[in-house]
Amino acid sequence: MKYRNKIMPAILALMAVVSSCTKEELPSAAQDNTDIHITAQVGKTVTRVQQTSDNVYVFEKNDTLAVLGWYGADWNTYPTPWSDANAKWWINSLCVNNGAKWVSTPQMRWQNVPDPHHFLAWWPSTFTNAGDNLTEVKVDMNKLKEKDVLVARLSTVPTPGTPINLQFEHIMARFDVNLTFAEQYDIYNNVKVSLDLQTNATVDLVAATNPVIVAGGAKTTETMPAIATKTGFDYSCSSIVVPQSLTNPVVTIKFQNGTAKTLTYTHPAFLFESGKRTTLNLSVGRDYVNVVDVTVTPWVDGGNIGNDENMAE
Repeated sequence: MKYRNKIMPAILALMAVVSSCTKEELPSAAQDNTDIHITAQVGKTVTRVQQTSDNVYVFEKNDTLAVLGWYGADWNTYPTPWSDANAKWWINSLCVNNGAKWVSTPQMRWQNVPDPHHFLAWWPSTFTNAGDNLTEVKVDMNKLKEKDVLVARLSTVPTPGTPINLQFEHIMARFDVNLTFAEQYDIYNNVKVSLDLQTNATVDLVAATNPVIVAGGAKTTETMPAIATKTGFDYSCSSIVVPQSLTNPVVTIKFQNGTAKTLTYTHPAFLFESGKRTTLNLSVGRDYVNVVDVTVTPWVDGGNIGNDENMAE
C-alpha cells in the first residue's frame, strides 16, 4: 500500500503532462481574419511562366498573380457587380513572388468561418483592367504583352496554417511547327513561318469550362517566334493562340537559300483547343512542303511555383 501511495501521485502528474501536451498539439479552429497563404501550380505539375526549355515554364522573382476571393454556399455565389464595395470578397489582392514565397497585398484572410471560400486567380495580373466585367474580358492578342494567360479556380473550407493550392490552367492554345529541310538545302537562313489567325477574343474568367470565346473579325497574319530547335529537326517555332477552328489554313514558309524562297502548305483543318498543344511537323522539299505528322497533346508544364521551401531559386 505504501508503494502504491508513492506511485499514484507520479502517475497522476504524468497524465496531467500528457493531457496538456495533447491539448497543445490539437489544431486550432479557423478564426475570422486568420491569414491566408498560397502555393500555385499549373495542372498537376508545379510550374512558372518563363519558358526555360521546350514546354517548361518557370516563375521568376517579382511575378504577380491577381487573386479574388469570396465566401458562400458554392462557386456561383460570387458577388456582382464586380465593383460592389460591399461585396463579401477581396478585390485586387496581388500575390507577388518574392523569391521564396507568395506575398499578398492586401493580406488575404479567412472572412466568415466556417463557410466555404472561393478563389479566382490569373496571371499575368495585368491581363485585366480596373472596372472589367470578369465574365467578358476583351482580348487583343496583338496588344497583349504576355500572350499566355493562366487561370485558377478553387473552392475550399478554411484551413488555418495550411496554404491553399491554386492549380492554374492555360486558357489559350499552343501551336508548334517543326521543319526538316531536304538535302539540297545545304543553306537555309532567315526562316519565317506564318499563319492567318483570329486574334480577338472575349474571356470569361469565372467560367469553369470553355473560358475563351472567339470574336468575329478579320484574321491577322501571325509570324511564329523561333524556339530552340527540336531534336531531329532543322527549325522549330511556336505561338500561343486564341482557341479556334480553322478550315484549310495555309502555313507559309519563307527562307533564304542564296535567293529568297517562299513555299506554302495547306492543312485540311486545325482545332486549337484551350490548354492543348498542336504540333505540326513538315518536310520542306525543293518546290513542295509535305506533312510528316500532326499531334494534339495536353499543354504540359514543369518547373517550380510555390511557397517557402517549394520555391525555386
